[in-house]
Amino acid sequence: VVADEGPDQLQEPAAAKLAHGLLSTLVCYAPTIDQLYILCQGELGAHIESLLGDFADKFEGLYWSTVEQLEQLHALVDQVPTLRSPLIATAMLKTETPDALARGIVDFAAACLP
Repeated sequence: VVADEGPDQLQEPAAAKLAHGLLSTLVCYAPTIDQLYILCQGELGAHIESLLGDFADKFEGLYWSTVEQLEQLHALVDQVPTLRSPLIATAMLKTETPDALARGIVDFAAACLP
C-alpha cells in the first residue's frame, strides 16, 4: 500500500487492484459451485477473505432450485472455511428459492454463523 496524497489517504498499487479485479471476475463468472471449489484451491485461496463480498453476490444471484445444489454449497463451505461468514449467510437468506428449500437455506445460514 502506498501513500497517494498525504498520510490519510492510502491507495492500493495498480497491480493489486488488477489482480483483485481478475479474481473477482473469476468468482462472478464461475459456472458451477464445483468450479468455485477448484478456484479456491489455487491462487484464489489466499485471497478469499478479501473476496467474500464477491462470493456473497454470486450466491445471492443464483437461483437455488434443488437440494443437491445446497449440498454442493455446504460442501464448498466445509472445504473452504473462510466462506463460513455472516456475509455469506445473509446473502443466502436474500436468495429467491422455492418454498421447499427454505429450511435448507436457513440451515445453511445457521451453519455460517459463529
